[in-house]
Amino acid sequence: MLPEELAAPSSRPWRDVYAASSARHSYVLEDVLFSMMAHMSYDLPLALRRMAEREDPRSHIADFERMNEVLDSSIEEVEDHVAARYCRGLAFLDHLFTRGEKLLTGDGIRVVRGLAWFNLDRLLDPQPAEAAKRSIERSTAVVIAEARCARGWKLRLVQRVVRRLVPARRQRPPAGSQMHS
Repeated sequence: MLPEELAAPSSRPWRDVYAASSARHSYVLEDVLFSMMAHMSYDLPLALRRMAEREDPRSHIADFERMNEVLDSSIEEVEDHVAARYCRGLAFLDHLFTRGEKLLTGDGIRVVRGLAWFNLDRLLDPQPAEAAKRSIERSTAVVIAEARCARGWKLRLVQRVVRRLVPARRQRPPAGSQMHS
């Protein structure tokens, strides 16, 4: 199925993710990061806006913080499962970089999720609401473009290493197969 063949209700960020992950040179780590970006930068602010129609989302700040803690404490396990399921060579990447240099960190997730709350304010304000919607619709495509054409030498190095470890035309596990803990 081609990205333009997706159902009309599919949002632009998810079409961008699908197009990127369907590309011939798609990589598992990119697919995971792009999907997380679409979810946190697009789905989350829209879900918060829907919540704001019924109640004050600020009453859920403690839930937001708790979820950040859960995600932060789960990153290593998720990385291990992705590596075990798709490509054991990905586990090697953890040893190349310090905590502050990793692509997927609790702080990084916290920042992107925090932007969702900022974007909620923009969506609720009638003046910038339309511009905010267009901005969050584009954000995933921007991340995809940056990931595919990294600017910094460290990110270019990561790309080269990952692309050597992960075959460009990888095989996904059969549908329904289980991850091993």
